[in-house]
Amino acid sequence: MKCLSPTCQNEIVRLSSKGNNKKFCSVECRDQRYKIVNAARIKQRTDDNNHKKYNQYEEGKEQCVICEGWFWAVCHHAAQRHKVNHKDYKRLIGADVSKSRITPLLKQIKKEYVFANHTVENLKAGAPTRYIHGDKRAGNYKRSPETIARLKKQFS
Repeated sequence: MKCLSPTCQNEIVRLSSKGNNKKFCSVECRDQRYKIVNAARIKQRTDDNNHKKYNQYEEGKEQCVICEGWFWAVCHHAAQRHKVNHKDYKRLIGADVSKSRITPLLKQIKKEYVFANHTVENLKAGAPTRYIHGDKRAGNYKRSPETIARLKKQFS
């Protein structure tokens, strides 16, 4: 009988006709086969354990409405874990689509990084296409409840 490992062509040596149900020629072939078969299950279990370990409440984190974990950047989490892009997630929770959902601490870290690697210079290249108040190119779009509340407060 051949070894069940997909890359192995060795024959299994049976020691007796009774009770010897060997399926692999060696421990290495067995381990290789089970790593292939169980890889998705092992990854899912690792992800679940990491989710329980790292997504606990801390001051400043925001809670995900889908899985109820706590995150510094909840929209990044929603995209990676739940396959929901940031606009759809913000619409789901009724938040302003154009506003960031990262914490002030993370915002400060990102700000320092932009100045450190000089990507702030890219703003100069986008100046010709930048929106100016009263611009005719601006279209009408459906505003979120959070935006409507902010505009009412801003212009009252």
